[in-house]
Amino acid sequence: MTGDFLSEPFEVYLYETDRENFDDGKFEPYKAMTKVFEGQALFASGESEFVIPFDTPYDYKGGNLIVCTRKLGKEFINSKEFIIHESNITRSIYADTNETGELEDKKDNSPRLCNVIARMKFNRVMAPSGTVTGKVSDAIGAVRNADVRVEGTRLHALTDADGKYTLTGVAAGTHNLEVTCHRYYDKPGNAVTVTASQQAVRDITISTFPLYTLSGQIRSAATDGPIEGARVDVEGYDDFTVYTDKDGHYEIKDVCGGDGFDYTLSVTDGYYDNYAKSITVRENVTIDAALTERELPASHVKASQTDGEINVTWQQPLPEMGYDDGKPIDHIGYQNGYREIIMGTAYHEPMVIEEVRWFVSDDEPHANFNVIIFGLNADGTPNSKDIIYADYGVDYIDNDWTVYTLRKPLKVDGCLVAISCSGFMGIGATAITTEYPLKPGMHYYAGESYQLGIFDFALENYNYHIMLRAYGYSLDADGKPIVYPREPSAGYKLYRLPAGKEDADNWISIGASAETFLSDTTPFEDGRYRYAAVASYKSGDAKASFSPVVRLSHSGLHNLTADSGIRVEGNTIIAPDGAQIYTASGICVNGRDLFPGIYLVKHNNTVIKILIK
Repeated sequence: MTGDFLSEPFEVYLYETDRENFDDGKFEPYKAMTKVFEGQALFASGESEFVIPFDTPYDYKGGNLIVCTRKLGKEFINSKEFIIHESNITRSIYADTNETGELEDKKDNSPRLCNVIARMKFNRVMAPSGTVTGKVSDAIGAVRNADVRVEGTRLHALTDADGKYTLTGVAAGTHNLEVTCHRYYDKPGNAVTVTASQQAVRDITISTFPLYTLSGQIRSAATDGPIEGARVDVEGYDDFTVYTDKDGHYEIKDVCGGDGFDYTLSVTDGYYDNYAKSITVRENVTIDAALTERELPASHVKASQTDGEINVTWQQPLPEMGYDDGKPIDHIGYQNGYREIIMGTAYHEPMVIEEVRWFVSDDEPHANFNVIIFGLNADGTPNSKDIIYADYGVDYIDNDWTVYTLRKPLKVDGCLVAISCSGFMGIGATAITTEYPLKPGMHYYAGESYQLGIFDFALENYNYHIMLRAYGYSLDADGKPIVYPREPSAGYKLYRLPAGKEDADNWISIGASAETFLSDTTPFEDGRYRYAAVASYKSGDAKASFSPVVRLSHSGLHNLTADSGIRVEGNTIIAPDGAQIYTASGICVNGRDLFPGIYLVKHNNTVIKILIK
């Protein structure tokens, strides 16, 4: 101060709270506070302590303390400055108005926040106090981690492994102790009398909530067979996760129940649609569920030529690891996107990724896509500095699922699978439902650059799932894939098509198989071909999975010499006595009036392959 100054009248209030900052920009109502001073005060010149003697002592209970000052005059003089401390949280809030009346009622009351706090001291006088000790037990024995609290104060202590607790600095007099503990009824009203400088003993017995068992069987709606390895989650007062056994059964014991104990039971499996059901647990509960097959495509289709025929193999569908229901209701993205503007789906368990699929629209233009996979930090958030896989300029399909196969299977402890592109991404967005809820840690985005920050969809109030999924297998504790084979309920279909003419009008059916291989032995012209393997379900066919291009070159008759005694006349094979003629599938025939195809002639320890056109 440049000189002594007598202030206008002002008021000081104190208030205890659980809040730790003013991030929400809201005042606590001063009328609910305790007024400790009203009047004027003298500010001495220079730098000095400014003392405010309380009109009434404040009975401090140990909470976070809010100091509120109010001045109703309009006087403002420069150079009245408090010494302040900088803070890394919002410790102060203030507002003013030029209108008369209560500040809280004014339209121009716009609170302003500060990460500072004035340097202040309180003169504190300790009341006479003592100590309270005791033990918390239930019907079985000692209860650990029970919270014993002195009612009306912030004094509390947790019980140790023997159920014992100690409360120090308890004001002399009679108090009630409150006991709270997870999975137990609250126990208020445990009276204890404390004498100054003495120790009082108060043992307390608490009771558990009723405990029940949830159980059931998970089956396939298509086959009515049990589903092994399905994940069953129960979320509510407690959270549980179990997996079904080989018979599709699950059991969850010790679930707290009673009125108000509401839970959500959900079942997930990479081969089936999600299932969810809300339940109130008042007794043992049995919940069976029949899951609907997802129409997942075959994987890893390969084709190779062997002596005029083409052998095609594929693998069973990979389990789907995603959070969306596959039904786009919108599309989202950023204008002027580039490599570092990403959207991604996160996975928080050890797994092996073999494929990535995404769904984008053609509403606005974009270039080829980039696939970038990030590692995770210890807290499960994406680590922008840990890129564990990347591929750039990937081809895509608009208005459908793009299938990207990794160069080799990628083993991760958890990761963020992200995509980016130049232009507007337009990735499909699906609704949030009971079966497909949005939770923190599922989807992330970077709107400027992943190097500047990767943000959580759920925490940023994006109410969508994005249509981006990984395909692969979870890993067990030993790092081995957890594989529960799920063959399509109706097997597979195989088609041949000329390379570059993938339109369905050009597909030629080769046959159907319950296995994951089939040979194309039908005669056709030399050329370049691809094969489409289609997983078939009772509900319909999945999207086709295509092989790389294979070149076919016929050589007609193989290993046939002039002195072999074997010749072809029309559609008849003439062979010497003792020779045996087989179809490519191993059926023995007499060699006359044969259908077009490849046949094997066995004679004198020699196998001769013949093509009948």
